[in-house]
Amino acid sequence: MGGSRVYFAMARDGVFLPSFSKIHPKWHSPYVSIFFQAFVAILFLFVKEIEALLYMITCSILILSCLTAATPFRFEKMGMKSDYKIPLYPLPIFLYIFANIAVMTILFIEKPITAGWGLMITLIALPVYYGFRLDQKMVKVKK
Repeated sequence: MGGSRVYFAMARDGVFLPSFSKIHPKWHSPYVSIFFQAFVAILFLFVKEIEALLYMITCSILILSCLTAATPFRFEKMGMKSDYKIPLYPLPIFLYIFANIAVMTILFIEKPITAGWGLMITLIALPVYYGFRLDQKMVKVKK
């Protein structure tokens, strides 16, 4: 149910479809988000080879892990300070990102089409996200 929480939070923050933020009146759960996640999971069942599915998902996860690992750089650029110190900063972050890129390279060498689908699925989210952000800015300007 972790994915449904992400859909719910994004919808609540205005960067995803508003219907995904609906809470069931009796069960107090994000039921639209849960149904969407179940629908996507069912679609993935139609992938014939489990290995292909793992390649697609792994490629997507590695890309998102690199972006997550780079967040300290983004926070630093924004002037945000943290009490937590990363030992040998920034070396561990660079090593982690490099290792992820190395694994992605191996995936693309071994199964370029399948890994490409994983990359494409991840990249499709970018225009959707920025479309919702632009829509939110337009709504604020109109007010």
